Amino acid sequence: MMPTSRWSAAFLCLALAACGSTGPSPLDQLALAEGRWERSGPEQYEFELRVVCFCPAEYAEWHRVRVAAGAITDLVTVETQAPVPSARWA
Repeated sequence: MMPTSRWSAAFLCLALAACGSTGPSPLDQLALAEGRWERSGPEQYEFELRVVCFCPAEYAEWHRVRVAAGAITDLVTVETQAPVPSARWA
């Protein structure tokens, strides 16, 4: 093997070794997060959501969803804080 070829082979081996995973896989990370969620058992929480679809514009806006006791209690448009009619989410 020529010196350049040896360096190329060595570099390739190091590069491939660096590509290896050093932490949990995405599925393992999800399982860990789900376990933390179950252990904490929040009674109420909120999150923001935006649906991307071929639908009316008001459906594709950012919304804040509030949940208590496992049910949606409030849904508002983030930008205006206007409530979304329950008929759209109930």
